[in-house]
Formats: sequence, C-alpha cells, structure tokens
Amino acid sequence: MLNILQMNTPTLFFNAVMDVHKQKGLDPAAIVTALLPSFSLAAAASYEIEVEPGFVIPPVIFAQVVAGSGFGKNILYGISAGIFQEHEEAQNYKAQNDHKLYAGKMMLWEEKKKALLKRLRAAFNRDSDVSLLEQEIQQHEIDKPEEAIETRILLSDSTLAGAKKHFSGICKNKGIFAPEGSVVFQEGRIFSDPGFLCNLWDGTSFDIDRGNRESVKCTNPTASMLIFSQPDVFQKFHSKHGELLRDVGLYARTLFYFQSQSIICQPSFHLAYDTTNGLDIFHQLISSIIKGNENGSCKKNRMTLSPEAYQYYQSIKGFFKKATLPSQMFEHFSDFAAKYTNNMVRIACLFHLMEKREGPITKESIISADILCHWYLQQAIQFFDENKAMERKALLLYSWINKKLIEWNTDHIKLTALYQYTPNALRGKENILPLIDMLTIKRIISTEKIKGVGLVIKIPHRFNNVVF
Repeated sequence: MLNILQMNTPTLFFNAVMDVHKQKGLDPAAIVTALLPSFSLAAAASYEIEVEPGFVIPPVIFAQVVAGSGFGKNILYGISAGIFQEHEEAQNYKAQNDHKLYAGKMMLWEEKKKALLKRLRAAFNRDSDVSLLEQEIQQHEIDKPEEAIETRILLSDSTLAGAKKHFSGICKNKGIFAPEGSVVFQEGRIFSDPGFLCNLWDGTSFDIDRGNRESVKCTNPTASMLIFSQPDVFQKFHSKHGELLRDVGLYARTLFYFQSQSIICQPSFHLAYDTTNGLDIFHQLISSIIKGNENGSCKKNRMTLSPEAYQYYQSIKGFFKKATLPSQMFEHFSDFAAKYTNNMVRIACLFHLMEKREGPITKESIISADILCHWYLQQAIQFFDENKAMERKALLLYSWINKKLIEWNTDHIKLTALYQYTPNALRGKENILPLIDMLTIKRIISTEKIKGVGLVIKIPHRFNNVVF
C-alpha cells in the first residue's frame, strides 16, 4: 500500500496519511480508508459527478475498517470525524446566540401581537372599520421571527428512524461515522434497512414513511459512511446478515479494510515526504469546502470526465463486464465488480479536488483511483471468498503471534499457548495445527523444539504485509 500511496495519491493526501503513520504507527491503508470518506463528506455538499450523459453520482465513499482492540480505531475516528465535530460545535455556539436573539425578538413580537389584538377588540366594541387593522395583524403573523435551525453533519449513534428523520427534506448531506461497529450493527440497527443506505450512496430520492405522521420525501440525499468494528463483532454480524447485504449491493458499495490482511506495520521513515502539519493542512482543505457551502445551497458544481478519462473509464467498465462472465476471474464477485467503476470515479473526483485542479477530472486521477480501488477489491475478495477462509485465519494467527512477540519482548512463543490464548475463532489444537502447517510451508513462521519448553513458534523475518 505504501508504494501505491507514494506513486498514485495527491501529495497533500499522502503527506496527511504519512503524518499520522509517523506519529501513531498505524497501517497507512487504514488511515487512507478513514480519510477518504471524511473528505468525501465535505465534497458531496458542493460537488456532483456526471460520469456519462445523464448519469450523475455524488462523490461519497462508504468504508468499513475491521480491526482488533488496541489498533487505534479511536485515533482514526478522531482524524476523520474531528473536523466536522469542530464545525458542528461552532454552529451550535452560533445557534445558541441566535436563540437568545430569537427569544428577544419573540418577546417583542408577542407584545406587539397582544397590543394589536387589544386594538382589534376595542375597534369591534366601537363598531369601527377593522379592515386595515386585520391586514396589519396578518402582516405581523408573516413577520413572525424564525428560530435558527441547528445543523448536524455527523450521525454516529443514530437509530434507523433517527437517521431517516435527519435525511428527510431536500439536499441533506450527512456522515454516518461510528467509532464502534456495535453502535450501527446492534444498537442503532441502521443496517436493518440496507436499501436506505444504498439510496444514500447513490443520491437517489425516496419517500420516508413516518408512521401515523405524514410521509416525507428525501430529495437528492448524500451520505458518506465510515464504520469501525471489532473483527468478532463484524464476523458475527456478517454471519447473520451478510448474505442480505451482498444481495442488495451494500457490501459492494463499501471499501473494506481488514486488519488480518494488512498487518500493522512500523513507521517507514525512509520514504521522502513532508509531514510538517500534513494532517492539519488536509483538515484545512476539508474545512474550506464545508464553509464554502454553509449557505446550504442545493446547487452543486458538476464535474465531468475529460475525454481521456472517460475513455479509460469505459475500458475498465468493459473489462469487468467480461471478467464477470462464467469461469472468469470475477465470476463470483460480480456485485463488487458492478460498483467498482463508480467507486473509482468517486475517488478520482476526490483526488482531483485534493490537487485543487480546474476543469474536468483527468486521466491521471482516474488511473490513480483505479489502482487504489484494485487494492480494495482484493481486500474484499480475501475476506468474502469462502475458498480463502483458511488463508484468512492463517493471516490472523500470524498477526496475533507477531503482536505477542513484540509485547512480550521474546523471539518465540510456545505452541500450547496458541491453543489457549489466540482469538476465539482460532482457538483449539484442531484449528491451530493446520494453520501452523500453512504458515510454515510458506516460510512465514518456523517451528523449533526447545529442551524443557517444548515446541515453539518463531518468526524468522518480520513482514509488513503477508499475502498468499
């Protein structure tokens, strides 16, 4: 992933990612996965993309980070959601002041209304002409002060009903960002209506039934989504609802990062990059885009593909059309392939905006987005391909062994300890031994008998990334 980032992402974005990587030691792939939806949330308020004549999509990104405890999900949540939380706090502070002004205006308005009604009653008692007074009262009703509406961009703990309420109306742009997957998988249950989320990704207008209240229409809604979850929480949810989410295409609309496929890596200081306030500069760009749309205008800047970019887009679209035919490489992943080009164009749009380019989206941006999308497609295949279940478990076991060797400051770990202390999905002799054999054959780990200790596991070489 580091090579992909260095060669194929805007300098501003690369510096932000490496800034966090240097400070926190997190896998750059996870940082990218967190920052893309964040930037897309700001972009979706002001931009739309005309991919083909009459085919317009919002530049929003859905992403899912699946990583274990201690990985740094709260850090990732902070760098992705923080800039929007600051904006909301500023808006709420302004709304509090506006509310005080509103209360004062309402007090004066009520007093004037009482005076007008008193004059009206007196005129009636005198049998005087009240037509002009009635007009004055009508105008006074029209001039009734309006209370400032508090804006909310992030929905991190919303129920399905609450989310729909927030999106009802016209041109609503929100981010569903959650630091723990249980909030949306279990408590919020927003995933109980995947069609609703698909509509948000597509920017498709739809009706919201509010029970016994009047139904409302959600017009041109857009949402970015970023969910962090523990592997066991996600696996449990996937076991129950994964088939449905794949059927409706929600998984295919999502960029997945799985920790077991992308091992935590140490900061790579040998790369040439400028980390001087890299993340701050990136956040400043997001902030400028948000503030540029504070008037809430529904009119968006329409971006198009340059002729060269459009030709490249069509070639990728044609490739996947053939690659999903029977016996072809993506036969069992036609759902992911179908949404691949959309995600590619969305990311290309974000790269274009990060580079502050004018005019249509360039071929260079869409090629870079294609390379990044390919990495995410491989992530999804690694996890969702049932034939690779053993490989996924082997990678998870390697990750656990590697982490424990570092924590315990040792060069070996007893085989029997693996039976007892590995994650529940791996635990037990009958599960561990086939994985040990697989990792040994690939020379990723080695085994050795130590007198008085027994069979131990070692890692002869440290790997930043392990693939089969």
